Amino acid sequence: MNITCTDPGAWREEISRQVLKLDFVFRKDEPFQASLHPILAFDTVRIFRLSQPAGVIRRDSRLAKGGPNTVALLFAEHGATEVRHNKKTVILDRGEATLLRNWEGGEIESRLPSDFLVVFLSPDLLNLAGAELDSVVCERWPLSGRLQAVLDYIKWAAPLRAVDASMKKAIERHLHELIRFAAPAASVVIASASKKGLADLRRRAILDEITANFSEPDFSELALSQKHEMSVRYIQKLLKTTGASFTQHMTRLRLEAVHAALVDPHNDQRTVAELAFGAGFKDLSHFNRLFRSYFGETPTLARRRRNAS
Repeated sequence: MNITCTDPGAWREEISRQVLKLDFVFRKDEPFQASLHPILAFDTVRIFRLSQPAGVIRRDSRLAKGGPNTVALLFAEHGATEVRHNKKTVILDRGEATLLRNWEGGEIESRLPSDFLVVFLSPDLLNLAGAELDSVVCERWPLSGRLQAVLDYIKWAAPLRAVDASMKKAIERHLHELIRFAAPAASVVIASASKKGLADLRRRAILDEITANFSEPDFSELALSQKHEMSVRYIQKLLKTTGASFTQHMTRLRLEAVHAALVDPHNDQRTVAELAFGAGFKDLSHFNRLFRSYFGETPTLARRRRNAS
């Protein structure tokens, strides 16, 4: 739910301190308006946009104790932002970011009204600890192609609401991995970050999407390309390295889903045709040929053998 407030006292006590675990000192000579816009809320990823007038956002030791055990990737969307945290000071220009520990104190000062995109993350899933985490906390993350890839992924994921648990986990994992790749410290960035790393992430996203949607009869490469804003040809190139095409991945998942259903006694009252159509097949004869080729037996025999055992 979006929150907009023009009362500085109410914002400070009810939103800043209670919800965000932050204090806020604003310039009293300017009109006050602040807003909080949630973008994404999953188990290990929470993203929101924070708009505030010029002033200082502060987390002291008392508020830090009540803060979540997460880290925050803070994007300065208007620039001219000074961040003091972890005994360091960094100045962010527009589009740049820095990483903060939510369980530690610090300050963020803006001399102009500012918007921040804030991404709460799990430090464990970022796979950063000790010296590695120290090396990227309160450091300047310049707006590179890798950081832009994080923003692009957030833009793609933001409209998603009704997604199942497996898709949520995939999105959470992809965001953590993209942000790890975007970290500026050479000790953290794997293989110069790169094209190979991004291609691996995109390939995994495509495979996760296929796994989540294989039972949809009309799910296609075109639908996949439109959702992920990639060309069909590029998707084919990504999948080529897996040793199987889009159609082969879909067929394998569908066949294995039907086989698992056939040997499950809970499905004894369901026909082979019902199970096949439920897994995304459209033609029963075609399904039977594929099943026999893949498993070396007919669906009926697979079910019968399970009953015999």
